[in-house]
Amino acid sequence: YTKDQMNRNLRALKSAYMIAKGAAAPAEIISFRTKYHIAASTLSLILGFSKNTISNIENEGVTSLPTGRLIKMCLSNKEIMNHYIIVCDSIDNQKKQELSNRLLG
Repeated sequence: YTKDQMNRNLRALKSAYMIAKGAAAPAEIISFRTKYHIAASTLSLILGFSKNTISNIENEGVTSLPTGRLIKMCLSNKEIMNHYIIVCDSIDNQKKQELSNRLLG
């Protein structure tokens, strides 16, 4: 094994552990975003993360159990996700309305 292979394997193992403990899997996040037409950067901002957090999780796996569980809870409950949309200061009211309509349809 090379050092890069070992690091990838360790990240995959850590991500699998966190998913087993209740964190959202990268595939779940991608599926949710695709279904509701939400950009990764927009979802990051809605949830209060830095702009690239969701994209990084989708590509590299979950890096924090609390973050992964929060995402899972929001993906599983549209009312909670909608609350995060409404209180988000990083997107304008028109975008909030569009997202809420898509989500609650």
